[in-house]
Amino acid sequence: MFREMGDKLGEAITTSTMGSLHYLQGRLVEAVSQHEKSLEIRLALRNKRLIANSNNSIGLALQAQDQWANALAKYEAVLEVYRAFHNRHGEAIALCNIGNVHRSRGKWTEALAEQQTSLDISSKRGFRHTESVARQNIGEILSWQGK
Repeated sequence: MFREMGDKLGEAITTSTMGSLHYLQGRLVEAVSQHEKSLEIRLALRNKRLIANSNNSIGLALQAQDQWANALAKYEAVLEVYRAFHNRHGEAIALCNIGNVHRSRGKWTEALAEQQTSLDISSKRGFRHTESVARQNIGEILSWQGK
């Protein structure tokens, strides 16, 4: 419907929502496909914030498929956009995601550094949910290391 009306933003949002539904249903390949379609539209719109959202969603689906390098590349692109726009909350979330990829790859030092940076930002800015996620992630990393 949005496509027929020429509403690119509506089409991008709908396509992204379809990707999220696939993700929640465990259909990860379909999720990536839908989010990549949304990303293409958002690239054409040149909206960096929406591009970052698409890349984050793609990163989550890739990470769930153990495609660590590809997920990391998406999260790093997201981090770059959030930093450019001074979006500290988005930055903290992206750092948690990057830390989780490092943790999954057994790169404990890098994982802890990313989670700690996320925790520092979140604590300072009052992002309580993200702060608690970073604290939990740090605890899990230390536990897996036997500390």
